[in-house]
Formats: sequence, C-alpha cells, structure tokens
Amino acid sequence: MDIQKALTFALILGIFAVSITLLTDWFLLDRIVNAKIGQELALKNGSDSWNRWIETPIPIYLKIYIFTVTNTDVVNSGGKPNLLERGPYVYRENRRKIPFHINTLEDSVEYQQDITYSFDKNLSYPLGEDDVVTVVNPALVGVTNILNDIEGLQSMMRIFMELAVPPMFNSPDSIFINATVKELLFSGIKLDCKRSDKNIAVFSMCSALQHMMPIKVLEKDSNGDFSMAILRHRQSLGTFSINAGNKDPGALGEILRWNKKSDMSLWSGKRCNDIGGSDVTLLPPFLNRESQPSVFSTDICSMVPLVYKEDIN
Repeated sequence: MDIQKALTFALILGIFAVSITLLTDWFLLDRIVNAKIGQELALKNGSDSWNRWIETPIPIYLKIYIFTVTNTDVVNSGGKPNLLERGPYVYRENRRKIPFHINTLEDSVEYQQDITYSFDKNLSYPLGEDDVVTVVNPALVGVTNILNDIEGLQSMMRIFMELAVPPMFNSPDSIFINATVKELLFSGIKLDCKRSDKNIAVFSMCSALQHMMPIKVLEKDSNGDFSMAILRHRQSLGTFSINAGNKDPGALGEILRWNKKSDMSLWSGKRCNDIGGSDVTLLPPFLNRESQPSVFSTDICSMVPLVYKEDIN
C-alpha cells in the first residue's frame, strides 16, 4: 500500500513538474520569439527592415473616382444635380524616405519623406488625365469658407464675396468649373492674388491664405498666386523624427517630432495639436484587434485613429 501511494505521489509530482516545465518553456519561447521579431523589425542602418522602410517594395496604387455634374444649368436654377461617376483614375504612389540623422541615445531616426505620383495608363484605360470633368469649384468654395470663418466678416460676407471673387477667379458665372482630371488633382485651380494691393477684399483673402499654407492642398507660386489641388505630383511631407524600436519594439515608428516640433499651434485645444502616431508606412509589431494605433496625416495636420473593423479573406 505504501509503495502504491509512493508511486501515485511520484506520478502526480512528475506530471506537475512536466506541466511547469512546458508552461515555462512556452512562456520563455514566446518572449524569445517576440524579442527576435522586435530585433528584426527595428530600424538599423543597412538591415533588411531599414531598406524596406526607405522605399516600400510593395506597390501602392491610388484609385480615384470623380463625380461630374451633367446638368449645371438646372442646379444653378435651384434644381437637383445629376452626377455621373468617372473612374477609376489609377496612380502609382511612390514613397521614399531620406534619413539624415540617427540618434542612438534617443533611439530615433530623423528623415524626410517624399511622395510622387505617376499615372498608370494601362490600369486607367480607357480613361485619361486629360478627361474634362465638371465639378464644384473647390477653390471658390474654400475661399468662401475661409471668409466666413474670419472673425468680424460674417456680416460683410456678401460685400467681400462681390469684391474678392471676380478678380481672384476671373469673374466666374457659376460655382462649377470645367477642368481636366490632371488640373483638378495636381496642377490646381488658380487663385489670382496679383490685385491684392488695389483691392482690400483680395488682400484680406490672400493674407488669410498665407496662414493656411500648412494645409497641403494649397501651394503658392513665384508670382504670389495660390493654387488649390487635391494632390501634388511631388509632395515633401516635412521632417520626421521617429522611434527606431531598438529599445522598445512596441514604440517602433512612433512619431516624436514633425518639423522639429512635438506639437502644433494650428488648432484649438491641446489634443488637436498633439503630434504622434505613425506615418502609416511603419507600424509596431504585436498589434491585435483591440489595438487602436494612430496615424499622423500631414495633409490635415492631425492624428487619425485606426480601429479594427473586420477580417478580409
């Protein structure tokens, strides 16, 4: 009987020891694997992850659909618009990073990021960049909204519109504009600021636009005129400093500074002016469905949270 008890005790002890060993090995193995993944993904000059980060090897395509208005006369008379969908206009997006400083103490990389777009004729066929579409003039609507937001001008809005719009937009007779896809997306709709020294309304409008320059849809040329476009063929997204992930893999890609600053002064409220998240080309490992990483958009100068929605087969 004593021998049977001893054997039973030994069996239980053995099972317990094996279970502890398996759990320990599983826990340690999981930590070892995660640590190895973190090391492989961390940004080290010359590594595979570094080269993939510099220039993404996976092609990125941007498909654009435009709704052209086919009955502008009816709309101008107060009727409902008829919309015709045109697209997709397909562009290849190329992102390239230019690193110029590695801070090993902070574990950060400072770099600039450029984006270029090239029109893909084959994937867009039979559509082309020279197709003419009729849309609401985005520059005219933008000017109207800016004027409406200037404190003290709301009561004078109609007067300012009558004074500023004709010289800035070549006396438009409608809120609609006929433009090629290339003009709408890249070249931009022009805003004439040459007469700002003779027209107080134009001067006020162009001065207000100066403060809107961080918003990337606006661009100022050598003549002092502005243009408003949805995209640009070449965009410099500014200077970023991000966490390289060597010390903390979970912080890989986190933006520490943008254009040498850790926050902005564009918006009302501290949260809106925070700089952080990722530049969307580099996310930390070990994300799951409950994770809510943020990406920083230089187009709107703000962070945008990413929330899991569903699996895609």
